[in-house]
Amino acid sequence: MAQPTLVLEVEYGLTVRRGTRVRRVQFGDGYEQVVPDGANTDMRTYDIRTVPISDIQAQALDDDLSALSGDFFYAQFFQDDAQYKYRLFPNEWSWQSLGPNSNIVSFSCRRHYDARE
Repeated sequence: MAQPTLVLEVEYGLTVRRGTRVRRVQFGDGYEQVVPDGANTDMRTYDIRTVPISDIQAQALDDDLSALSGDFFYAQFFQDDAQYKYRLFPNEWSWQSLGPNSNIVSFSCRRHYDARE
């Protein structure tokens, strides 16, 4: 089964956290050695908050996120040069009701390296 692609509109408050995964070895004399941890060391985490969306759109997004069941999805976010695999991090999201037919869905996802297509 093909993995889903997530496409959404997000508010200007989209936050990206970037880093490099490294291994650290500390020695008793205060010396420290740092090296890249593995072949895929680029870490990206996005904190996403949708623009206000209707009840139907919020329910559809809730269903899509629930259907992932912890698996990855494809997405291309701000600062991405292509579509990458992402996984909810942690595996949860929030649905805030602002009033009649107005909702905001928020979640975080982290770039995921997986050999599956």
